[in-house]
Amino acid sequence: MLIRPSHLLLIATLLAAFFSAASARAQNQPFTYQGKLAESGAPASGAVDLVVKLFPTDTGGSPIGTQTINGVPLIGGVFTITLNAAGEFTANPFATGADRWVELAVNGQTIAPRQKLTVAPMAAFSAAPWVLNGTTLSYTAGKVGIGTTFADRPLTLNETSLFAGTGRVSQLLSLQTDQSTRWHLNLLSPDGATSTNFGLNFVESGVADFRLFLAKGGNIGIGTSTPSGRLEIASVNDALVIRPPIMNAGQVARIAFKDPDGGTPTTFLAFRDAGYGNLGLIDSVSAARLGVNTVSPSQALDVRGEIAFGSSGQFSPLASGSGNTRMVFAVVNSADGSLYSGSGLTVQKLGVGIYRVTFSPAFASYPAVVVTPIASGAVHSATDVLGFGAVDVGMFNTAGARTDLSFSIIAIGPR
Repeated sequence: MLIRPSHLLLIATLLAAFFSAASARAQNQPFTYQGKLAESGAPASGAVDLVVKLFPTDTGGSPIGTQTINGVPLIGGVFTITLNAAGEFTANPFATGADRWVELAVNGQTIAPRQKLTVAPMAAFSAAPWVLNGTTLSYTAGKVGIGTTFADRPLTLNETSLFAGTGRVSQLLSLQTDQSTRWHLNLLSPDGATSTNFGLNFVESGVADFRLFLAKGGNIGIGTSTPSGRLEIASVNDALVIRPPIMNAGQVARIAFKDPDGGTPTTFLAFRDAGYGNLGLIDSVSAARLGVNTVSPSQALDVRGEIAFGSSGQFSPLASGSGNTRMVFAVVNSADGSLYSGSGLTVQKLGVGIYRVTFSPAFASYPAVVVTPIASGAVHSATDVLGFGAVDVGMFNTAGARTDLSFSIIAIGPR
């Protein structure tokens, strides 16, 4: 008894089942097998009992599965059976795209050799222009349209927009690892049910704000679908943070742009380093305030520390009057000439009751100097200007004798 399988019909039916509705992928994948039995050169007749085994190899090896079908009728020697309806050869024995061979036993007699399942011409045509290489599907001959017959790019996606909230949305692409962690690429028109002002929106499932929105015309919005400038960031927290790639414990070095949260006035712009509020610009009820070394300025300009300017920071605008006037102030310790407070000068004790004060930098011309003794009782002082950069200070008691007394000094002169 011989078997002459119709490869074309077998494979064509197999592929028709393989490319059936997507829901079938989660079910058993049946396929049709047809063959012709001959006995002594003539078509066999009657009914036969068949045992069908599916193998991954042409010889040897273990079968993927076995299915027994009894009482199969023969018509002109031809039989047609449906295999794998109950998953006898696994849910989808062709999922990997690997070759498969059928081994048939008729009434207990095994027919050799095994029959390879090959692609039929009609099945191959139905798959075109796609090319299946194992589990990889490819197409290189043109452009692909999904939801449209007009594809002007390698891949064109189109979905009818739906009214959602206050605008219209076309959901084009979903990226996901599970049902709760998903990202979507949508076309969104935020301003009305009939608007055609669509922008490209990148959004995260379960998050209300706009992760990234590319508006029509070129503006970019983060957290907003209506950016008013080339880049607009909407956030109640730090809208933009620039920081080192690795933050050490307790480190807060960053530049942060913030948005008001509806409560008390908050920082709009802050440049910060660890432990310091280096620069803060806030919006108060009346006018903006700028703070240097503070993020809570109390005046229009609030500087915590010395002010210096000039080509080398040599000037300090502490005096009223001429814009070219400089003033220095210090309180001097009588014991050794050290400064209790002040800056812009150094003091050297030359002897009992006499001190040399050197200004750094020197004035541009002779300064006016005022010295005030810090002591009870009647004492007085004398000064001797030594040029643009120094002055000697003498301290005397009521008897006219030199004596060690602490004093304050103010010097005013041109820069």
